[in-house]
Amino acid sequence: MWSHLKGSERFKEEIDWWQKQGWVSPEQANLLIDSYELNLAPPWYRQSGVLIKAISLFIVAMGIFLLISANWQNLPMPLQMLAGLLPLVVAYVVSIRAYLRGDMVSARLAMIFASLIFGANIALQAQIFYISAYYPDGILWWIIGALPVIFFFQSTFLAVIFQGLFLMWLFWQNEFFQFSLWSPVLMLAFGYFVYKKPHWLDLLFMLGSFYMFLVNLIIFVEEKRLERIYEIELMPLFFSAYILLFLSIFTFIKKDYAGKFAVNFQTALQTIIVFFFYIFTFHDALESVAKSIASKGVPASFYALLLIACVLHWQGREVSEDKSARTKLSIAFGIVGLLFVPALFLSFAKVEADQLKVYVDFIFMGMNILFFAYCIWKIYHGIGTREKSDFMRGIFYLLIWLIGRYIILFEDYLTTSIIFILAGVGLYYLNNYWNKKFES
Repeated sequence: MWSHLKGSERFKEEIDWWQKQGWVSPEQANLLIDSYELNLAPPWYRQSGVLIKAISLFIVAMGIFLLISANWQNLPMPLQMLAGLLPLVVAYVVSIRAYLRGDMVSARLAMIFASLIFGANIALQAQIFYISAYYPDGILWWIIGALPVIFFFQSTFLAVIFQGLFLMWLFWQNEFFQFSLWSPVLMLAFGYFVYKKPHWLDLLFMLGSFYMFLVNLIIFVEEKRLERIYEIELMPLFFSAYILLFLSIFTFIKKDYAGKFAVNFQTALQTIIVFFFYIFTFHDALESVAKSIASKGVPASFYALLLIACVLHWQGREVSEDKSARTKLSIAFGIVGLLFVPALFLSFAKVEADQLKVYVDFIFMGMNILFFAYCIWKIYHGIGTREKSDFMRGIFYLLIWLIGRYIILFEDYLTTSIIFILAGVGLYYLNNYWNKKFES
């Protein structure tokens, strides 16, 4: 039954009718919608008619231009121009005629084809006239030309493709340390589209494009300090702040996504933060980061991202009704705070080389104690909320921490052996406690 109802538009309409008849309450209707993931777009195999046709048109477009390229040198310039423009004009004419007939599917498909051909046409015309301008501009105008089609036809298919192109364009901008006013305009456009028409795949692309946009903005604002973003030692701080910002924004739109995806999405991003936390439980990694921060500091933009994330998290406290998810996000903020506080101190305090070793040793022990405490909290939170996934995740984190301690041995076999013995006994009794309390 589940496989037939999951993502079913008709079942969602049926639930709406039940609610109008008074057979179910609004809360019960929302629970059913979340349980059967009815807020998500239908699975791809239920959209395969339009999707496969769109992909087919894309393949045809590629074939046409491969055919042209094979005979390119033998064609006179007027035919070269027509080879690019003719398919584009035909696609527009077909789309307009289909739209006037009320055939929205054909109109949408024709405009998808036209949008794809438009980009290839830009490249062809540039080649014909030997235009050697800044090449990312071709991608930019391709995206701008496709935006009206995306919004008019509400095409998630095109939105995903052109978000990928937007991400590529931002990457090139960052590589050349340039900033364009089109950057925030396009970011707002894609952000507004994914807000108005939620789709999990579009949201995942937004995770990447929003990151590249922020890097592009930092390049514009911080100028001389921009190269630090790409230093490996600072990436845990930057990514942690960025993930918290994205999660804080996601809190406001979480209701538009089915429960299973929303939970998995949040868990995956929070796991990345835990991974960065785990990195700092290794002395060599911590020492490398501390030396980089002590000598160069941390860009102000990192603190700005974290501050904005904190404000949004505070504003979203009344939006989120899931107390467990709210608690986990608050803990994630606490973890990132633990990473930023020592960084703030090392950035502004004048620490000598001999003093730095003492600070690193102190932070190293503190990070290990706090990570161990986080594992224990995760286990007991799972027990308290009866969430086996949290319980098992806490145990997994604890095991990973133990493996790390076995590798470094705390430079002391005796201390490490005692930790292992106590942890093993503790895990054994924790598992018995779970079984007796719930599974029986």
